[in-house]
Amino acid sequence: SPEDNKKNPEAASCVFDAIKKEFGADVVSQDDYVKESGIIDFPVLTVDDTIMSSLELSALLGSLPDVRIGNVFVDSKILDDAKSFLDTNKDDIIAVRGEK
Repeated sequence: SPEDNKKNPEAASCVFDAIKKEFGADVVSQDDYVKESGIIDFPVLTVDDTIMSSLELSALLGSLPDVRIGNVFVDSKILDDAKSFLDTNKDDIIAVRGEK
């Protein structure tokens, strides 16, 4: 969840590792997507017909964060047990080392 990612950007990987350790590698999979922000610069025609860089007109475009989407999938046969396991242990699982 976005809240989990605020606590730890690697939250999905931490959950995946914990589920794999608890239930076995054959019942869990992970799909991650990471897109680095990069620079979004394009020409902008202003109201006075001047062409300017988008970065000159918007500080936001120069500081967009990376996009991180992490999904963890479990086999339906362990779904209820995995939910219960996460309900009990998620905060400890996603805690950044040294911040428990």
